[in-house]
Amino acid sequence: MAVPVSVYNYARFNPFDPSTMFANFVSINSESACLCECYNNTMCMTATYFAINQTCSLYSVQLNEGQLQVNEVIAQHHLFQESVALTLTKGNDRIDRNAVIKVIGRYIPVEDVDSFGNLGDHDKWFIIFKSSASKEKFLTLENLEVDDQVFAQCTTFNF
Repeated sequence: MAVPVSVYNYARFNPFDPSTMFANFVSINSESACLCECYNNTMCMTATYFAINQTCSLYSVQLNEGQLQVNEVIAQHHLFQESVALTLTKGNDRIDRNAVIKVIGRYIPVEDVDSFGNLGDHDKWFIIFKSSASKEKFLTLENLEVDDQVFAQCTTFNF
C-alpha cells in the first residue's frame, strides 16, 4: 500500500509538546529506513531523520502540532558540498554563460548541473552539481577552457 509522505530537507520538527516524541533510534542508515520505522508503528504521525548522526525520531502528533525549523547551516553546507568554485585566470571578463554550460556539457550531462553563477566578482564563479559523481568527474579536469578564457577550479570557497 502506498502512503503519501512529505519530506522537508534541512529542517527540524519541534512539537509544541516535547513529550510527543515516543521513540529515538540510533544507527538508522537512511531516510527510507526511518520512514519504515514510522510506518510500522501505529502511533507514529511524524518522523525526523538526521543523516549526520543517523538518528530517527518518531512523534505521535501531526506536523501542524509543532513547527518546522530550517537548519540553514546544514542546508548551506550541503549546497557547498556539491559545488566547485571557478576563477577566471585568462581571457576577457565578459562571460558567455551559454558557452560555459555548453563546454561543461562536454564532460558531464548538462542536466547534472543545478546552477552556474557569479560570486559577485567578474573573476569568481561557481557550479552546483546535482550529484557528487558529476562533481568528481568534473574535478578531473585541470582547467575549464571556454574559447579564449581559462577557468581554474577549486573545491574551497573563500568568502
